[in-house]
Amino acid sequence: MADLHSRYDNPQTGERSVWRYTLPEGQDISIGRRPLTDHDVPDWNRSDWVVKDERVSGRHVILTFDGKELRVRRRLEPTDRPAINPVFYKGVQNDEFKLMPGESFTIGTTTFTLQLREAAPEETNSTGLTHTISRKDLRMGGFVNAQRPLMALAELPSILRQAQDDSALEESVLDVILNGLPIADFACFVQIDPLAGPDARAAITRYKHRNQKDDNVNVSHRLVRHTTRDVFKSVIYIWDKKLSESKLSMTYTPGTDWAICTPLEEQSTLNRAIYVAGQTTKNILTADQLKTDVDFHDHQKFVNLVAEFFASMREMRKAEDQNSRLRRYLPRRIVAMMQNSDLDKELDPKVAEVTALFCDLRGASKYAEENKDLLQSWKRMSLALDDMVTPIHEHGGVIGGLQGDAAVGFWGWPSSAVEQIDSAVRAALSIRRIFARNLELEKSKFNCGIGLAHGEGVVGRLGTYDSFKLDAYGDTMNLASRLESMTKHFGVKILVDEAIRNRHVKVDPTGLKARVRSMGKVKPAGMNKRLAIFELMPALVDSDPEEAGIRYALWETGIAAFIRGEFANARELIERFTASLSRTRKAFELNEGGPAHVFLDFMAKHKDPPETSEKKPWDGTIEMNAK
Repeated sequence: MADLHSRYDNPQTGERSVWRYTLPEGQDISIGRRPLTDHDVPDWNRSDWVVKDERVSGRHVILTFDGKELRVRRRLEPTDRPAINPVFYKGVQNDEFKLMPGESFTIGTTTFTLQLREAAPEETNSTGLTHTISRKDLRMGGFVNAQRPLMALAELPSILRQAQDDSALEESVLDVILNGLPIADFACFVQIDPLAGPDARAAITRYKHRNQKDDNVNVSHRLVRHTTRDVFKSVIYIWDKKLSESKLSMTYTPGTDWAICTPLEEQSTLNRAIYVAGQTTKNILTADQLKTDVDFHDHQKFVNLVAEFFASMREMRKAEDQNSRLRRYLPRRIVAMMQNSDLDKELDPKVAEVTALFCDLRGASKYAEENKDLLQSWKRMSLALDDMVTPIHEHGGVIGGLQGDAAVGFWGWPSSAVEQIDSAVRAALSIRRIFARNLELEKSKFNCGIGLAHGEGVVGRLGTYDSFKLDAYGDTMNLASRLESMTKHFGVKILVDEAIRNRHVKVDPTGLKARVRSMGKVKPAGMNKRLAIFELMPALVDSDPEEAGIRYALWETGIAAFIRGEFANARELIERFTASLSRTRKAFELNEGGPAHVFLDFMAKHKDPPETSEKKPWDGTIEMNAK
C-alpha cells in the first residue's frame, strides 16, 4: 500500500495545508483545485483530490499507482485548454514521469510525496483507560467549562458560509478543534477501508498539527478500528503502561498519552472518524476517574458536537451537489427563479414578443464521420457547442435546446422588453467573433451560421405531461431556423429579419457597434411569406468611414434595383461596389457562394426578371427551394 502526501505552503500568509490519501491500485486519480462537486466548470476540469494552491488548475495531473511506482501525467486535453503551470520532478519540468517511493513532485508551492507503507504491521500495545459514550449521552447536559469550546463553536456558522468545498470545510473544522482543545497536539480525519481485513490500517485523509512545521502525525489503528467497526461511539483512551484495569489494548502512539476518536455518522461515508490526540498533565489512575473527569468529558462532548456538525454539513453538501447536478439540466433563468413561489405561474405558456436565435455548427457531420473515436469527436463538438451557448447565456437569453449540432436560444421570457433585440444581436456577434478567432488560431475546425428573427411566439413550459422544457414555439422560431439555413446560400455568417434590422438601425444608426446590409427579398422554403432579409456584420473597421459608407450605399442601391427588376442597373452598381473593395474582400464577394456572386449569378441566369412560382410578375423575391 502507498499514500500520497500533499503539503501546500502559502508564501504570503505562511499558511500550511496538508492531506494524505491512500492510493488505489490500477485506478486513475485526478488532482487539482476544483472539486468534483463544482458544476460551474466542465467535467474535464474537476478533480478527485483537491489542493488550495492558486497555481494549480481545476484538474492538473492524473495519477495511476501500480503497486510499486506512481505514473504522473499533466493534463494536456483539451489541447487548447491544458493545465497551465508546469509540473516539476527532480527540479525539471516534466509532463509525464514515474515517481518512486520517497520521491516528490511540485506544482506551484504544493509538494506531493509518494510514501510506501507496509500493510498491517505489528502494532505496539499499551494498556490504558478507556471510556466509551454514545452520541445520545454526550448530548445530555452542558459543558462544565464552557468558555473555550463555545468560543470555538461560535466559528461554525461562518465556516458554513465560507467553505467552498469539502477540502476547505475539513481544514476549517480541524482549526475549530485545535482552537477549542488547547491540550490537543493534532486533529485529523481518519478512515478505514470497509472492505479491508481485521488488521486494516487507518488512512489519515487530512490533518493539522498545532505546530504547523511538525508533520509527525500518527494514530492508533486499533483505536480507529474499534471506534468505527465495533462500538460506533465516541471513545476516549489514555495510555499508561502501569495501568491494567482496561480490557482494551490500543496501539501506543509516541508523543501522545490520550486520544479521542469519534465516528462520523454519514450515510455516504463508511468507517470515517475524527481523531484528536495530545498530552495531559493529569494523573488519572482508574476508569472511574476518567469517566467522571469533567475536563475530558467536555473534550469528548466538544469533539462529538464538531463531528455532528461536520456530518450534517456533508449531508447538506451532498444534497446541494445533487441539486446542482439537476440544475445543469435546467435553463439558467429557471435556476435563478427557483426561489420564486410563483414559478409555476411564470412557467405557464403565454404569447409574447420574442427574439429567436438559431445557430448551426458547420462541418460537424463530416468531422464525426472522419473521426472513428466517437467520444473524442463528441468532446470537440461539445466545446464548440459551448462556444454557442455561453454568449446566449451571458446576454440574458434562454437556451430552448440543442438540436443535434445546433443551439436554439430566445429572449422575451419572462419579460418581453424591447431591449431583447439588442441583447440577441450582441450574442450573435459574440458567437461569430469566437468562431472566427478559433479558426484563425487553429483551435477549432468548425464554423457556424446564425439566424435571428423577432415576433410573436408561445413561451414557457412546453412539451408533454412527463417530458417538458422551457422553450418557445411559433413562426418566429421557424423563421430563425430558415434564416440560418439561408446563410449558406448567401455566403454570410448572420442573417436577420426586418424587425431586427429596424431596431438595430434605430439604436445604432452609424454602425459603431454593428452594421446591416440588405440581402434582398426571399420566400423561405416551406413558408408562404415573402420577406426582406439582412446581413448582420461587425462594426466598420475601415480607415475612412465616410468612404466605406459611400461604398455600401452602392450595394444598397444595387439590391433595391434588383428587387425592382432593373437587372442592368443592379448589375452595374454591384460590380462598382465589388471594384471598390480590397483584393481579399473582393475575392470573398465574387467567389462562388459569395454574397455579390449570388446576385450576379442570378441575374446572369435570368436575362429578365422571372415570374413567381404562382405565375405572377416579378416582385423582387428569390424563392428558396431547400431548407
